[in-house]
Amino acid sequence: MNTKDIEQRIENIIEDKSLNVNSANLKRYLDFIKANIELPHRVTGIESDFTYTEYGNKTPDGDKVFEIVGYEENIEDFSNIFAKVKCTDSNKEIFALQLFEFKSLEASSKEGQILADYSYWIEEYL
Repeated sequence: MNTKDIEQRIENIIEDKSLNVNSANLKRYLDFIKANIELPHRVTGIESDFTYTEYGNKTPDGDKVFEIVGYEENIEDFSNIFAKVKCTDSNKEIFALQLFEFKSLEASSKEGQILADYSYWIEEYL
């Protein structure tokens, strides 16, 4: 992983050399994601253990597959982008989780790189 390349891609997206995580830069990244990742997009948790944020704080199995079906549009009050997801083994409920906790099932794809770069940015600059 070449961090200079990752940081340059992020800078190009958010148009801010400081790479600060703030509502304006999150909005730019969200706009970029929406323009470049076709929905639904299949993802799984980065860690083997991550927390649902608006779903009773349950901890799902990191091997579960989710589909991103949308995004929370009001990000002014957040320090992260929230994805609207549903678990592929139960198509009933849609809930919001922090986007940086996911990785694409297609890790080597353009979408995989976009999500990996986003996770790096949040983990390193928040």
